[in-house]
Amino acid sequence: MKRPEEVTLSREEGEALIERIERKALSAVQYVRFLLSPEARAAFRNERQDATVVIDHPNYQARARLSPEVRRTLAAEV
Repeated sequence: MKRPEEVTLSREEGEALIERIERKALSAVQYVRFLLSPEARAAFRNERQDATVVIDHPNYQARARLSPEVRRTLAAEV
């Protein structure tokens, strides 16, 4: 079970993105929006907690910790 502060891209959203890639209808820049609950928004703004982007797909796995500067920039928008 995911923790309340975790935000994920749904399978349907991921499949729609893959479909756009296969149709070559993908622009050079992609934006992903995550609607955050008030609790998740507060957790994201709390710089004492780590914020990590995680890709967990059968064909690709990656993990990157967001720097404080990136978090501040993104937090200004959430």
